[in-house]
Amino acid sequence: MEFKFLYPYKQLEQYSQYPQKKDELWERIMISPYWNQISEWAGDSCDFMKPTAIQDEQIIIKQVELFKKLDLSTFEKVFKNIAKELPIEDEDPMTIAFYPSATNIDEGVFGSNVWGNIIICINPLTAKSFNLIPFVFAHEYHHVALGNYWYCQKEGKETKGNLLEKLINEGEADEFAKSLYPGWQPSWHKGVSLEDEQRVWEIFKSVLYDEISLKDLGHYMFGNKKLGIPPSAGYYFGSKIVKSFMEKYPDLSFKELIKVPHQTIFDKSSFSDR
Repeated sequence: MEFKFLYPYKQLEQYSQYPQKKDELWERIMISPYWNQISEWAGDSCDFMKPTAIQDEQIIIKQVELFKKLDLSTFEKVFKNIAKELPIEDEDPMTIAFYPSATNIDEGVFGSNVWGNIIICINPLTAKSFNLIPFVFAHEYHHVALGNYWYCQKEGKETKGNLLEKLINEGEADEFAKSLYPGWQPSWHKGVSLEDEQRVWEIFKSVLYDEISLKDLGHYMFGNKKLGIPPSAGYYFGSKIVKSFMEKYPDLSFKELIKVPHQTIFDKSSFSDR
């Protein structure tokens, strides 16, 4: 697969020179020159996936100085090597864009899959190690590979769009990334305590087969205090479901795993009878 790399983070200094109307400037300088390419495969509106404008002047100034010391193009070869571990049968090129972010996530790095293209968002003020960037890319790249199989090759005819599928999609992506970078547990797997696990799982069980809206999906994946769901609980359960399935089938490659129906993975996991 061919890759095309975009570096919007390099425009942060230009963005920083105008102190007013940040949302308008962000759209004009940081989004508009790149968005058509990033969203080229989207079947519907994906404006909600646009990276969020950084508003704080001091954060912007500090990030500009830190980004000047970074050359994110050094990750191009690393990303291509990750792709070799899970080849995608697709001749269309993949666009990868590096954006600045004010995220407070522990890793300082997160990503998103825009229907086959990938955004990597980085906060250099909080990032503990830029070596985590490949892990995040591997996670998002797996989403592209899985989506290519179930939604392009299979045309989405065998998917349900329910919460269970979302959990397993995230679990497969994380287990793939962890297989390449063992020994690192992402912060989004630490929100559920062992003591609280069964109580939270009961909440998930009640809606596993519901077709879920983006808003409600956020509650289950990222947490919701009112519903009694800890932070990133969906990622926690997704990873545990997939991991328990893989432990029963240790010889199964990630390329083969992608083709296993979501329901089969769940049924043969340790969570099916809980």
